[in-house]
Amino acid sequence: MAIEFDLKVLVDVIGIVISLILGFFCYSSLEMIKRLKLQASMFTPVLMAGIIFVFGSVMSIFHSLLMLGEIFELLHHVFWAVGLAILTYGAYSYGKMLKRM
Repeated sequence: MAIEFDLKVLVDVIGIVISLILGFFCYSSLEMIKRLKLQASMFTPVLMAGIIFVFGSVMSIFHSLLMLGEIFELLHHVFWAVGLAILTYGAYSYGKMLKRM
């Protein structure tokens, strides 16, 4: 069974790579903040959103390659919506923290 090249799968793989890089930077920043005993700021929600984006892209790849049903496509969109909501919350809480300074 030959797998045809699908641009959608390529975009999802790129999304996974970017999300993993985002997660690495956030985790490194959180470790540094922990060592310096500072407030965790917005890196925790950004790290969580990156992880959720990875799951969303994996669901989309399963849908595209294995044709397992529309539920995987729906899960892809749900994961990305939740990830964006978490990023929005992180930016909002970071803005509130900066206003207090």
